[in-house]
Amino acid sequence: MFSFRNLPLSNQKGQIVVEYVLLLVVLLSLALVIVDMSIDRAPGDEGFVIKVWMDIVETISADYPDTVDGAE
Repeated sequence: MFSFRNLPLSNQKGQIVVEYVLLLVVLLSLALVIVDMSIDRAPGDEGFVIKVWMDIVETISADYPDTVDGAE
């Protein structure tokens, strides 16, 4: 019966490197998808960060100057 315990440590180091690289590729791909969904600027399909930012800008721009009661 074949067992990985009988292999020299150098072979296991290579497997660790391959697993690390694969994990890194998966995590970078996931990060790219999340960033793309959050800050996409395509008209009509903006990311959620851009939508919230535009709502904040519109709220600030719609602000009217305060009026002081009795000062006419």
